[in-house]
Amino acid sequence: GTLRWQLVMDAECRRFFMRPDLQLPEDALLSLRVGAYQLLFLDRIPVHAEIFESVEWVKYSGAARQAGMVNAVLRKVAALPKPHNFDAELAYPEWMVVRWRKIYGDDICRQICEEGQREPRTALRLLTPEAEAALLAAGITLVPGAFLRKARYVTSGSISDSILAQVRAQFQDEGSQLVAELLGNGRRIL
Repeated sequence: GTLRWQLVMDAECRRFFMRPDLQLPEDALLSLRVGAYQLLFLDRIPVHAEIFESVEWVKYSGAARQAGMVNAVLRKVAALPKPHNFDAELAYPEWMVVRWRKIYGDDICRQICEEGQREPRTALRLLTPEAEAALLAAGITLVPGAFLRKARYVTSGSISDSILAQVRAQFQDEGSQLVAELLGNGRRIL
């Protein structure tokens, strides 16, 4: 979510900077993005705990001098009215939205942006033939992927990394799996 809404998180935080052109160390910037995303989109973590964790992250990184600024900015972000309904077009570079609008028109451009901002379904890559039966035995309900035999979508149940290691499966979007199948031929692809 933080990556999908990165441009929006940057804009929301930057409006509270004393100097809008301020260049931050990467750790401070990452802490602000993650913190702002949690404050604006999630509701399980109490506000004070979220701000505390973001500030602690900065303190123990290479950006400790920015801890006070991160604290102040996130407190201001936390005070913004809720719910936050951001226009999905804001999550994309302006040049890209202009291009899509020119090629596809307003309605399709809006649909592209909205679809791109939806949280993807949880997809798995099954690494062994026995993996699916083991996941089903662990109470996880699966449906086949749209394109690949080894792909499954999780429809219910909770998956931990330890379960995945035991049953030989891994989280991987079906689109990524498809690229590996089409281009990989057994090679690793970054």
